[in-house]
Amino acid sequence: MAKKKEEKDTNEFYAFLENKYKAYFEPDVYKTGIVALDEVLNGGLETGSLIELSSESQAGKSTLVLHLAKNFAEKGLKTLYIDSEGSVKNDMLKGIGLLPYLSTADNKRNMFTLVRESGYSKVEELISMALQNEDFKLFVIDSLTALTYDDYLDLDSKKDIVDHQIGLDARLNGRLLKKLNALKTTYNCIFIIINQTRTNMGGYVVTKESTGGQAVKFYPDVRLFMKVKEKIQDEKELIIGKQKIYIGANCTIEAKKSRVGSGFIQFPITIYYGKGVSNLTAYVNLLPTIKVNGKPVLKQLSPVSYELNVNGKKYNTSKGKNGLNTLIVEHYDELVPIVEEHLENFYKKVADGLTDIESEEIIEEVQSEDYELDDTLIEEENEQTNNQID
Repeated sequence: MAKKKEEKDTNEFYAFLENKYKAYFEPDVYKTGIVALDEVLNGGLETGSLIELSSESQAGKSTLVLHLAKNFAEKGLKTLYIDSEGSVKNDMLKGIGLLPYLSTADNKRNMFTLVRESGYSKVEELISMALQNEDFKLFVIDSLTALTYDDYLDLDSKKDIVDHQIGLDARLNGRLLKKLNALKTTYNCIFIIINQTRTNMGGYVVTKESTGGQAVKFYPDVRLFMKVKEKIQDEKELIIGKQKIYIGANCTIEAKKSRVGSGFIQFPITIYYGKGVSNLTAYVNLLPTIKVNGKPVLKQLSPVSYELNVNGKKYNTSKGKNGLNTLIVEHYDELVPIVEEHLENFYKKVADGLTDIESEEIIEEVQSEDYELDDTLIEEENEQTNNQID
C-alpha cells in the first residue's frame, strides 16, 4: 500500500513539473533557417533562453530578427514582437514575408503579433499577460535602448523629478532582465533583446559596448554582437535622378557570451534592409568544406574560376566571385539539402563531444579574415577620435 502511494506521489510530482515548469525537461532546439545564426548558436535557438543581439546602427538587427520570426511562423511557432522604437512598418513586413502572418482584428490568433510599446511597466505587463493567455514561443523587445519609464511618458511630469533619476534606466533594465530570466524557464520560451552598441573611448583602445548597465552582461544566456564589414549599395530612381543608396550590409556575427556553444567565433552574414537575410555568404564559406562521395561540392580551380559538383553533375564559372554567386543561386534548391545534412551531422558530433576537422577549418578561415578587419576598424576609429580631439 505504501509503495502504491509513493508511486502516485511521484507521478503527481513529475506531472506538476511537466505542466508548471515545462523547461524542467529537455529543452527544444529550433533551427532558425539562417545559416550564420544557426552556426553561432551551435545548431539553433534553444527554448528557455534569453538572448541579447546588439550592434551599431544600420547593421540590420531588426531585419535579422523579423526574418527569424517569419521562419518561426512558417513552423507554426508564435512570436510577440514589441516594437519600442516604432520602426517596424507594413512595407518592411511585406518585404520580409511576415505580412500574411500578422495578427489583425480579423485574425487575432495569427503567428506574428506586433505591439508598439515603450514603457517598462507596460512591457512587463504585456509579456506577463501573453505568457498566461497565449502560446507564444518567441518574444522580441526591439529595442532595450528605446524603453523608458513612466515619468517620461507622462506629459505632466515635472522636469526636475525626471532629470534626477540618475541610473534609473540601468536599474529598470536589471529588473526587467531578471524577470525575463525567471520566465524563460518557467514557460520554456525564448526572449530576444535587441540592443545598441556605443563607442567607448576610454583607455588606449576604442571598443564597442552594448548599453543598459551591468545586468545586460549578466542575465543573457547568449550575447550576440554584429559588426558591419561593408555596406551594400544599389541605384534607385529618385526625384533628383538616379542615386546610390544603401540597401544592406555585409556583417559578422559572434557570441561574446554563450551558454549553448563556443563563443568568440565570427561568422559572415549578409542582410538586406527590410528584405531579410541571405544565406549566400554562408554557402560560399561552407561548400568548399563539404564532401559528397569524397569530392568537395565546391572547388576553386584558379583565382577566378570555380567548379560546383551537385548530384553528380559539374558546373563551372570563370567570372570570379560574381560568377560563383550566380552559380550558387542557380542551384540553390539542390544545395539546401546538402548543406542542411552537413550542418546536422556537425551539430550532432558537437553534441556527442566529437570534433570535426573540416568545420574547424571554416572557423579558422573566417576568424583570420575578420581579425584583419578588426585592425582596420580600430585604426579608423582611432583616427576619428584624434580628429575630434584636435
